[in-house]
Amino acid sequence: MAFRFNFNQDDSGIAEEVNGGVVPVLEKKAEMLAVAEAVELEYEEEKLQLEDVAMETLTTSEGEEVKYCSAEDIQDRLNQEKTDSVIVRANSSNSDLIPHVYEGGLKVWECSVDLTHYLSGLKLAFRGLKVLELGCGAGLPGLYTYCQGALVDFQDYNKEVLQYVTMCNVFLNTPPDHGEWCRERCGYYAGDWSMVLQLLNSRNKKYDLILTSETIYSLESQQSLLSCLQELIKDDGDIYVAAKTCYFGVGGSTQNFQDLVSKNAVLDVEVVKTFTDE
Repeated sequence: MAFRFNFNQDDSGIAEEVNGGVVPVLEKKAEMLAVAEAVELEYEEEKLQLEDVAMETLTTSEGEEVKYCSAEDIQDRLNQEKTDSVIVRANSSNSDLIPHVYEGGLKVWECSVDLTHYLSGLKLAFRGLKVLELGCGAGLPGLYTYCQGALVDFQDYNKEVLQYVTMCNVFLNTPPDHGEWCRERCGYYAGDWSMVLQLLNSRNKKYDLILTSETIYSLESQQSLLSCLQELIKDDGDIYVAAKTCYFGVGGSTQNFQDLVSKNAVLDVEVVKTFTDE
């Protein structure tokens, strides 16, 4: 099993200013972490309501396109439809993160874009591969592999993110009149990693490729993430983790996650790409 890092050296991390505010610093101890139960969600195309949502396009370094919904339009829609939305609550507090409530799934994070470009450059044969994207949010890396013919399971902490963001983006990248085909090729799992791991293990799920971006910022959750990676990857599978070098004010860094991987001595780890801001 190979375990690979994509580093982004813009290490302002989770403490950076976002939407005019500063993301709260995570201060809860491990024993105080909330646990969201795992649930599988059904893709229901008729409920997506995309007629008034603007579309954006990521064009990879190889000229391939991944389509996704405008975060601003989704936010406006939620403001009108769901006053109890966790995404609305986060936006009202000028934050992209409420620890253990909302983990920033609406925002397209920089490292997910970097990972998508990196996957495109690999020129791998993704068709037929079983792929899992953990902490997917908008799901750009997973969407890229889906567009290349992979079977993709998307996981996010919040089911609302999967319903209002991820599924909409899958729809945008699916040929017309292929709803049933799409349902057969994609799965959606919400909840805490520890609970999702139990659910996927109960179904004997194993993956050729696991992707995750901007998910190692919290020291308290790194072991839970690593457990998912170790238990769900096939023996000959690959894992790609895209992250900033250091998340100031939060504690997580690529180095301490590498140290954790090495300490567990189950996966091999190497740095395959470093992105720098120009």
